[in-house]
Amino acid sequence: MNIQNFTNFTEKCPICNNDLKLYMSWVNGLLFKGESIPKSFLDDATYRFYPVVCDDEKLENEYVLIGNDGKTSYSNSNLIKRISMTQAFLFQICNEDGIKKYENNDDYYIRMPAACYYRSTPSLNLHMNDEYSCHLIEIHNEQKEYTVKNEVFSISKQINDVVKYYALSMDYVTKESTIWYYSISEEQKTIPNFKPNKFEKILPLLTSRPKFDLENREKMINRFDSWILVS
Repeated sequence: MNIQNFTNFTEKCPICNNDLKLYMSWVNGLLFKGESIPKSFLDDATYRFYPVVCDDEKLENEYVLIGNDGKTSYSNSNLIKRISMTQAFLFQICNEDGIKKYENNDDYYIRMPAACYYRSTPSLNLHMNDEYSCHLIEIHNEQKEYTVKNEVFSISKQINDVVKYYALSMDYVTKESTIWYYSISEEQKTIPNFKPNKFEKILPLLTSRPKFDLENREKMINRFDSWILVS
């Protein structure tokens, strides 16, 4: 797994052009945030990941070092014991306000209307080299490698007192595109626990990556509306 290929897929958010933040998520609920470090910090490590969602206080000050080639080192053997038998994946997100933690800090979820843009790698396994070193290895799907598993784009439009929310997911492994839509008025926002009706439609994978810049965004919203109208 080459992390740099993933982070360079697009260096900025394709919707708002803001910088993207890097995370590593473990199936057991742990979430680590990544930061770039000088290559000389420890051999060829280029990223340091530290826990931001963790239900074990003993691990709160631990970290993971990862090089571009996926070579991985850990600060403490307790951390290796916690994650050595679980799968992981990397993701990048535009707006970190889209990451919502559960109250007991044992898991999280992504709220796309706030996140703006999200992309993830395929699932990764840890291949142990020795007690403190291993590699992140991509779990291949039909022997084909994927730098990016999926991308999710979220946009909105306000008409009078109603806000329309749209989201598009492009899954390059399953070859599917999924669109979501819901709307909410200012009055509905004041209703406790109000849940709007959500529309969802699965389509074949789009042949090209949509353009969400301001010049093309209205065209994309019209395209969303057309899909919704004929469904």
